[in-house]
This record gives sequence, C-alpha cells and structure tokens, in this order.
Amino acid sequence: MLNNLKIGTKLGVGFAITLVLLVAIATVGTIRLQSLSNDLELIVNDRNPKAVWANDVIESLNVIARAMRNTLLLKSSAEIDKEIERITAERKVIADRYEKMQATFNTERGKAALKGTLEAREAYIPMLEHFLELVKAGQQEQAVAYMLGDFRKQQNAYFGEVRSLIKLVNDITANEGKNALEAAAAARTLMIGLAVLAFILTVLAAFVITRSITRPVGQVVDAARKMAAGDMNFTLTSDAKDEVGEVVRSVAAVQSSVVALIADANALSEAAVAGRLATRADAGKHQGDYRKIVEGVNGTLDAVIGPLNVAASYVDRISKGDIPARITDSYNGDFNTIKNNLNTCIDAVGRLVADANMLSAAAVAGRLSTRADAGQHQGDFRKIVEGVNATLDAVIGPLNVAANYVDRISKGDIPARITDSYSGDFNTIKDNLNTCIEAVNKLVADANLLSAAAVAGKLETRADATQHHGDFRRIVEGVNDTLDAVVSPIQDVQRVMGAMAQGDMTQTITQAYQGDFAVLKEAINNTIAKLSETIAQIITAADALSNAAGQVSATAQSLSQASSEQAASVEETTASLEQMTASVTQNTENAKVTDNMATKSAKEAGEGGEAVGRTVEAMKSIADKIGIIDDIAYQTNLLALNAAIEAARAGEHGKGFAVVAAEVRKLAERSQVAAQEIGELAGSSVKAAERAGHLLDEMVPSIQKTSDLVQEIASASQEQSTGVAQINNAMGQLNKATQQNASASEELAATAEELGGQAGQLQQLMEFFSVEGGRGAVRGFSAPAARVSARPARPAARSVAALIDESDFEKF
Repeated sequence: MLNNLKIGTKLGVGFAITLVLLVAIATVGTIRLQSLSNDLELIVNDRNPKAVWANDVIESLNVIARAMRNTLLLKSSAEIDKEIERITAERKVIADRYEKMQATFNTERGKAALKGTLEAREAYIPMLEHFLELVKAGQQEQAVAYMLGDFRKQQNAYFGEVRSLIKLVNDITANEGKNALEAAAAARTLMIGLAVLAFILTVLAAFVITRSITRPVGQVVDAARKMAAGDMNFTLTSDAKDEVGEVVRSVAAVQSSVVALIADANALSEAAVAGRLATRADAGKHQGDYRKIVEGVNGTLDAVIGPLNVAASYVDRISKGDIPARITDSYNGDFNTIKNNLNTCIDAVGRLVADANMLSAAAVAGRLSTRADAGQHQGDFRKIVEGVNATLDAVIGPLNVAANYVDRISKGDIPARITDSYSGDFNTIKDNLNTCIEAVNKLVADANLLSAAAVAGKLETRADATQHHGDFRRIVEGVNDTLDAVVSPIQDVQRVMGAMAQGDMTQTITQAYQGDFAVLKEAINNTIAKLSETIAQIITAADALSNAAGQVSATAQSLSQASSEQAASVEETTASLEQMTASVTQNTENAKVTDNMATKSAKEAGEGGEAVGRTVEAMKSIADKIGIIDDIAYQTNLLALNAAIEAARAGEHGKGFAVVAAEVRKLAERSQVAAQEIGELAGSSVKAAERAGHLLDEMVPSIQKTSDLVQEIASASQEQSTGVAQINNAMGQLNKATQQNASASEELAATAEELGGQAGQLQQLMEFFSVEGGRGAVRGFSAPAARVSARPARPAARSVAALIDESDFEKF
C-alpha cells in the first residue's frame, strides 16, 4: 500500500505523525501544569490565610490573658483602664478574624470545626465580661479566684478548639500538597512515555519511507550505470504507483527503445556487409527521436545506394561496350555531379567511336580480361581509360572508408579522425566525417563528465553546451536544465539543515519550486518553524524556572537567618533561666535561715520580716521573668507555625522541616502553659509573703506563727525551683530543635541554589539555538503557531513573622 502513495504524501504522513505526537505531549503537559498551578493557588490563597487568621485569634487570646493578669497586678486605675482597652481592641481583632473565616470555610468538615470554636467563644465572652466587671469593681481577690477557676477551664477549652481548627487547616494543606506532588510525578511519567512513543514511531516511519524510496532508486542507478557502459542486459520492473515507480518504468522503456535501435543498426550493418543494399529498418517500431534516427539512416541509404547502383550499371554497360543514353533522373549535390560526369563520359565515348572500334578490336583480340592498361593506349582513349581507372580508385576508396566509419559509429565504436589525404568532394566527405566524430566524442565526454560528477556528489558540475551544435547542443542543454531543476532543491535543503546543525533556526527555503519540490520546501520550512517555536517555549520556561529558583533561594536564606536569630534568642533565654534557678534556690535557703532565726528570738523575727520583704521583691522579679518566658514561648509558637507554612510551600524538600516545626510548636505550647502556671504560683507567693511581712510588723510576739509562714514560703520556693528546672529542660529541648531548624533551613538554601544553577545550565544549553525575533519569536509558516503564554511567577506570600508588629506586645 505504501508503494502506491506519492513521495510527497509519504513525507507528509511521516511529518504528520511526528507533529501529532508533539501536540499530544504539549497538550498533556499544559493540562497537568495547569492542574498543579490550581492546587498551589488554593494552598496559598485559601488554606494559608485561614491558618494565619486562626493564629491571629490565638495571639489575641494570649494578649487578652496577659492584659487580664496585668489588671490584677497593677495598682493604678489608669493603667488598669489601659489594659481593659487592650482587651477590647483584641476582641475586635478576634471578631474580624472570625468574620473572615465564616466567609471562607465552605466544607462540612471546616464548618464543623469553626462551629466548635464559635461555641467555645460564645461561652468565653460572658465569663470575660464578668471578670472585667469584678476588676472594675475593685474585687481583686474574687477576680483572681474566678480567673484561676471556671474562667481558666473555659479559656483552655477555647484554646483547644482554635488549635483543633488550625490542625485541621494544616492537615488539609499537607494532604493537598501531597496530592499535587503525586500529580506532578504522574504527569512526568506520562510525558516521558509519550516522548518515547513519539521517538519510536518517528524512527519507524522514517525507516519505512526511506526504504520505499532508496531501494528502487538504487536499482535505477545501477541500470543507468550499465546503460552508460553500453550494457543493456538487465531487467527493471515495478508495480509501484509513486514517482519512483514511474522512474523505474521510464528507464525500462528507454532500455527497450535502445535495444530495438541497436537491433536495427546491427541488422543494417550485417545486410551492408552481406551486400544486401536494399535492406531497410522498420521505422514504425520506434517512436520520437529514435524513429527519426531510423528514418534518417534509411533515407541516407536510399540517397547513397540509389545513385551508386545507377552509376554501377552505367559503368558496367560502358565497360561492356554498351553505351547507354544520358541520365535524366534528378539528383542533388555530389550525386548530381556524378550524374553529369557520367553523361559527359557518355558524350565523350560517343564522340570517340573510333576509339571504341579500336577497343572492340582489342576485345576481339582478347585484351579485356583485366582492367584496361592505359599504358597500352594512346590518345584520348588512353585519357579515358586513365580517367576511368582514376575515378574508380578515387570513388571506391573513400566510400569504403566512409561505410566502415558509419558502421563503427552505429555500433558505439567511435573511430579516430581520418588522416588520409583526399581531394575535392572526397575531402569534403572526410571533413564531414571528422566533424561528426568530434561532435560524438564531445557528447560522450560530456556525458561521462556528468555521470562521474554525479557519482562523486559534485552536483554543481555542468557540461558546456556551447561546444555542441544542433540537436547535440539541445541534448546537452536539456541535461543541464534537468540537473539544475533537481540539484537546486537539494542544495537549499543542505543549506538549511547545515544551519540547523549549527543551532541557527532562522534559515528557510525561499526559492520558488513546483510539484514535489514545493511540497518538500513547505515541509522543511514548517518543521523549522515548529522547532523554533518549541525552542522559544523551552527558553521561556527556563527563564521562569530560574526566577522561581531565585525566589526559593531568597526565602530559604531569610528562613535560615531567622532560625539563626531564634537560636541565639533561645540561648540567651536558657542563660536567664539558669540565673533564675540559682535565684530561686537561694530564696529557698534564705527562707530556711529565716525560719531558724524566727524560732530563736523576736529580734531575729524582725530581721525575718525584712527578709520576707526581700523575698516579696524577688517573687515579683520572678513573676516578671516568667512573663518574659511566656512571651518567648508565644513568639516561638508563631515562628514554628511560619516554618511549617514555609515547609509546606517547599514541597518534598520541606517535609522534614515541617516535622521539626511541629515539634517546636508543641514545646512552645508546653513552655507557655508551664510559664502561666508558674506565674500564677508566683502571684500567690507574693501575696502570702506580703501578708507575712505585715503580720511580723504588727505581731512580733507571734513568732511561732511567723515561723510557720516562713516554712510555707520555703515550700513554695522549693516548688518554684522544681518548676523552673522543668522550664530549663524544656528550653534545652527548644534550643536543640532550633539548632535543627537552622540546619534544615541551610540545607533548603543549598538546594535552592543548586536548583538555580541547574536552571542556569538549561539557559546556557538553549543559547546554542538562534531563533528569529529573540526569545519565543519564530518565523511565520503556513499553519499559525500557538501563542506562547508564560505566566509570571507568583510573588512569594509574606510569612506570618513579617506580619507581626512588635509594638503589639507588652514588654516585661
């Protein structure tokens, strides 16, 4: 079936298969990339803001908790009112965040989680307002008891609901990120499979099409070589209906025509050698110029042999003494000259009747067995005999040479030039034969020249047609024109493909062609245009990848710097905790000493009162430092949440970093709870110590009572020392996790730099190609190319830490 298609159709089918597979690969890649882009956009624009809003609620609740504590510790009404205003402002922030979350939570699971936080908030708000009423009424002790009792339970429940909501958002974000990675891996596998399939089908089509063309062309080339060597003993057959099949059948027809012409030439030659001068070739068996050649040879034989037969007959009659009548038939050229000479001879013989009688007497005497001996005659008869002998010698010699040369030329054996000397018309015949030999030799030499150049691949070689004349010149000009028509498209294709091999995709075929050459030109130009478009798209994608790598590297560097700063802050906090531990231990020892002194004397009890005063100041300092620890734990929680979000955006490389961030968040929450409990305990201790001081001042005799109070202070200090030791251990774990965060962020930065380097290598590789109009601009072709739309890289979302205003935090 393939042999029945035209060459242009075969090439079109091969290129069509390649283009269809390329379009399929591009379509699948575009669809999968769009799906991945939608997933990332959902994570950045929907999931991340929800987590930020929920954390804003946690932050506001912490600010409210600190403000509530401050209202119990502060003595100035103006400062208490300022703290109440802070609580009101933070409640507005919480209301705004809940309004945003209610507008964006659309799934049943999300609505259920949000509903839990709203219910906890509804129960929390009346209790908060009741607490504020107690504070405004000056009922500090009732407010403290209420805050540490029912309010604390509801507050913890509220915190738990909000943290559950944050965990739900984080879980959904992690799951969607995992799905996006799996979709990207599946798209990569599918595109690789399509590319392999495209390569296999393209190679198979190229092999089949090339074999269907080169195999019969090789047979034709072999046959042409044999024909050039004069070997007609070969057979060419083809049932294909394409151009190659037509060429095979045409060469076979040429072979048949030449074989028939050779057969007729051999028949005429054999007949001439055998003396059958009446034999002629059948011109009806030939066509075109071959028929003209056969008719020309027949006409030449008729023109030469007819007059020769007449001359032979007259000479025979004259030699026999039968003087014929004058020749009246019409002849042309040299044959007419022969006719006139014969008529002149006849007239001369008629006028020499006496000489004829003498010759007759000589014949009677028997002197006619051989050619007449002119030396035995005298007078005009002798001249006649000499003239006849000389005429016979002059005519028969050149005619034999001419017949021999024509026979050799008809057999393809081109003889050398005639070098013998002739005179008159015989010299003209010699010159004409030599001119014919030179023309045929030039034609054979040019044919050999073109054949050898074609075999050597020298397609620019042409024969000089000016060296030929007549039909020979037209033959050479026709061969040159045929070579020009075939070689010019090949040279254009060679030029364009050579430029493509050097990376220059701007070269195309501009020369106008017809037929299959026009189809080949369009196929080459369209292929170059499509490749230029694909290379431009790859260059654009490489630029986008380089920009994205730069953004990832900048984000990783920022995260690494933040982790390093956090590590330094944790180290400072650990040092402060160690100092605080030493201070609490010292307070415990002082309380024991005070107890001993109180049991000895009232004087020592007074000194114990002063020690209790110092203890009160130390407890206040401890409470202040515990507030700092609470703030540090909160800041650490926010940084851990920010790290988890950045790790989710980092994809596969951020999974380990996300686990570390989650552990840091848990440690920060535990530290915050411990700090709150210690703060509450420290507040109670301060009040007890103040009360003990008043009792020592007012009731010096009650030494035993003072001793009991001091023992209670010592016990509380021991509990504080235990709590501070736990905090110190937690800060050690936090320090270790922070160091791990810094190490992971540095690895992320290194990975981002490596990605940027690989993107740079891709750009350097694509710089080898040169497309017209710069990046992404290609030469127009028959089918309009799809526009390349490179979506600008989305700016990195601001981190949560960048949104924090330090002025919103209370410094202790």
